[in-house]
Amino acid sequence: MRGSKGGTLEGGVREPTIVRWPGKIAKGSRCDAIAGNIDFLPTFVSLAGGMVPAKPKIDGRDISGLLLGKTAESPHEAWFYYKGTQLKAVRQGSWKLALSPQSLGMGIKERPEDLVVKKARLYNLDEEIGEVTNVAAENPEVVRRLQALAEKMRADIGDGKAGPGVRPAGQVENPVMLYPAEARKSGRKAAKGQAGKPFDWDTLKLGDVIAPDSAPKVAGQAISIRCAASSASPDGVLLAHGGSAVGYAIYLQKGELVFAVRTGGSEIRRARIKVQLNREMMVQADLFRTGRMMISTSHSGESLTIEGVKLITRHPQEDFCVGHDNKNPVDPEALQARWKGSLKGLKVVVGNAAKK
Repeated sequence: MRGSKGGTLEGGVREPTIVRWPGKIAKGSRCDAIAGNIDFLPTFVSLAGGMVPAKPKIDGRDISGLLLGKTAESPHEAWFYYKGTQLKAVRQGSWKLALSPQSLGMGIKERPEDLVVKKARLYNLDEEIGEVTNVAAENPEVVRRLQALAEKMRADIGDGKAGPGVRPAGQVENPVMLYPAEARKSGRKAAKGQAGKPFDWDTLKLGDVIAPDSAPKVAGQAISIRCAASSASPDGVLLAHGGSAVGYAIYLQKGELVFAVRTGGSEIRRARIKVQLNREMMVQADLFRTGRMMISTSHSGESLTIEGVKLITRHPQEDFCVGHDNKNPVDPEALQARWKGSLKGLKVVVGNAAKK
């Protein structure tokens, strides 16, 4: 198998699962039907004698029949391979259709030619688990069938920029632990000194990373960001603090400077303005307590204000990154390119010190 964690090739998603239940599950039995951890909830409810409510609709299925040896058939019509919010592939039986270019996974920079082709690619996993030989041309009816399944799923829960579908991902407001727990202490070093220690804004430079417990405490706070910067590239991340749950980022996208804020959940608010490349600009971005966010630059004189924006609900658990984003992006629309230019005087002010 090819692939590793973070990719949707079989090597990145397959996980051997061992289940032991003396007197219920036959010793030494084996099953290779398609199932996943999303099936645990309905399965445990079924084994406990309960029923999963019809609403809200969930994707998991009861696989107790597989565990107890009552069937060898998966309850799933098909299996859908999502990477974040993007639908990358769909499988039915031995057939797997890659819908868009894939990667080998986290930390692997190699991009084999067969994985970057934009056309759909069909694999027969029973004949070749490595997902190399594209057999789409020889099996057009299988391609059409799997593409129809993919379109059905896109209409249901969406596919990245195509929208959230009719059934967006569920979000829990202000989630809390079910049992007492202590926050795990970070063993990573901040950009300047140990994690959890203060740092000097005047010494920050492109490429620096600040651990979450040293980063600005932005939960429920107004935020004011200032810096002088220039870029030779129309795309690149200036700063990023947070990830797919909460956070904020400033980045270039096709020559537009974007201030993106994820306040909690799937909602992302963006303010964007046109900028001139290869020219230093004073960047100013603010998230106000009054429900406004704003971005402006000095050289263009342009500014944009967005109304009705909430404050960030909780402190991001991801690093504060300068000139790049090292993990899941705050905004999936941001191209994860490094900032190619200069950066001076970066500072993030929160709370009472920020503008009201």
